[in-house]
Amino acid sequence: MRSCHPPAAPHDYHFRATRFTYFAILVGLAAAAIGPAAAEPAGWYGRIDLGWETGTSARFQDWNCGGTDPAAVPLYGCLARAKGEFGQSVALGGGIGYRIDERFRVDLTLGWRPQFRFEGQANFPVQGGQPVDGDVSTLTGMVNGYLDLAPLLPVDLGPFQPFVGAGIGVSRNRLDRTTLAFPAIPQIVATPGGTTTSFAWTATAGTGIRLGDGLTLEIAYRYTDFGQVESDRGDATRFRTSGTVPLPIDGTRADLRSHGVSVGLRYAF
Repeated sequence: MRSCHPPAAPHDYHFRATRFTYFAILVGLAAAAIGPAAAEPAGWYGRIDLGWETGTSARFQDWNCGGTDPAAVPLYGCLARAKGEFGQSVALGGGIGYRIDERFRVDLTLGWRPQFRFEGQANFPVQGGQPVDGDVSTLTGMVNGYLDLAPLLPVDLGPFQPFVGAGIGVSRNRLDRTTLAFPAIPQIVATPGGTTTSFAWTATAGTGIRLGDGLTLEIAYRYTDFGQVESDRGDATRFRTSGTVPLPIDGTRADLRSHGVSVGLRYAF
């Protein structure tokens, strides 16, 4: 049996994100001191990225709150839900791409976020707090397109290559079992986990910093919509001091989105 863990203090998350951002800025300034390099020619490139992302607010609710199947009843019903946030996760990524010309490039990337954790509160009509938690990991595959802005501007930006980009793809989202606690009763309900594949998309903006010899440092902001996280239909387990009882429930779902910063290296072959 897994119990709900108290959420990490907001100032801890803020400290981590701020430290990561300051590191990215310092790396960029140091790289800029190297000076300008020749623009990348058309051709293939490879990339790796390291980021830190924060999940947005979300809520878990039933697939079908009005379901009447006695073999799988709704967990929350039409009036209750669990509201919270998906916390933070490191983001690891890499891929291969092709520069079409000095303005346009495309790439195919894989990304992994192993540490998202939903923490929130349910609103069942019972006394006391109702903490809810569940761990989530995502594996994404994206096709991305970028517009490099430096060739379109009337000023020389030296080594800097600002860009905007967007991508579409799929996300494989895995939810471990979710735990709902009712300390006032006392009672804990553990629901099944689930894995789902969803349409995903992303938008990004940042700057490349040319380091020379085909090597470019990238610092960027990224927003990603991973689609839905779902728990499977099946038996939940209710834990009380008097014993455990299986509860056949329908599935639940929540939307998963995040935003954050990343630092990456791009190398033109």
